[in-house]
Amino acid sequence: MILTSNNTSELNLDDDAENTQNYASIQSEALVSYEDPHNLFSSHLSSLITEFGHKSGLIYYTNPKIYQDETIVADGLILNDTQFLQYRLTSQGDGKNLAAQFDIDAGKIAHVKALQFIYTTDLSWEKLIEISLKYQRMDVMLFIVGLSWPLQSEQFISLPQDNQIEFPENIRIIRHNLFADLVGLEDNYKMQYNLIIHYCQSNNIKALKQILHSLNNPLYTNINLKDALKRKGLIKNKIQEFFTSGDNKPDVREIIITVKCPTCQMTKKIGFPINLINKSKPLNTISIPAQLVCDHHFQAFVDQNLKVRGYQKVDVVLE
Repeated sequence: MILTSNNTSELNLDDDAENTQNYASIQSEALVSYEDPHNLFSSHLSSLITEFGHKSGLIYYTNPKIYQDETIVADGLILNDTQFLQYRLTSQGDGKNLAAQFDIDAGKIAHVKALQFIYTTDLSWEKLIEISLKYQRMDVMLFIVGLSWPLQSEQFISLPQDNQIEFPENIRIIRHNLFADLVGLEDNYKMQYNLIIHYCQSNNIKALKQILHSLNNPLYTNINLKDALKRKGLIKNKIQEFFTSGDNKPDVREIIITVKCPTCQMTKKIGFPINLINKSKPLNTISIPAQLVCDHHFQAFVDQNLKVRGYQKVDVVLE
């Protein structure tokens, strides 16, 4: 196995006791027994790229939290403050091929602050749109990496059309081998990566667990990402300070939900701006005025996932 390093000093970690405890905790969490192939794959890949980074200088952050809503967590992230993506797209050898495969002009991505990665075996249009809407940003290039691939000849899938996708130019759906090429995996690292892909595709949980329990690499996590941005003078306190341009626009997307009057049982689909929902609250109360659905005024309770959880009649309306 090539992933056996125990030397945390290779990660340039601070020497204070608090960080040492944090990384020990992170390491033990990485070795728990997962039943989900996706979690296993993500853990393997994080260790693999961490080990590869010791040689190449690449730093790959696991489960970054760059959104104001910290429940939105991607699988991985690479900062682009040193123009990593531009370098990979223009490097001699495979640069031109990567630029063509990704359909990205290296001269038009100066706004990209980071590369974010989501791994999925579900390449249905519904899932691709769901991922795109959840993770899209104007300052981050999102790569949706297909672990299972329906097309033998194509390496790239066009993004499904959806009016709610605001930054389609920042989203790419790629085959798993293109991800390996993008980060520059080679030799034994690429062989190991292909083996992990094979076990993931065959849903071989046992083999994935065996590999996972043989790994012992501290991972770059959200703690490291925050420390790195602080060290570079890019933030003062929160990671989100660096990723501002994607969050400072009001979210004007409209969502459509189906509501049912608790009095007459009439149903209707209604649309309203998604920014009316406060996702920090478990339930939001939406007042449905008379004549919008039926003759009755009632309230609908909508949860953080935009699901209707109940209704309430309104007995008196003051005008």
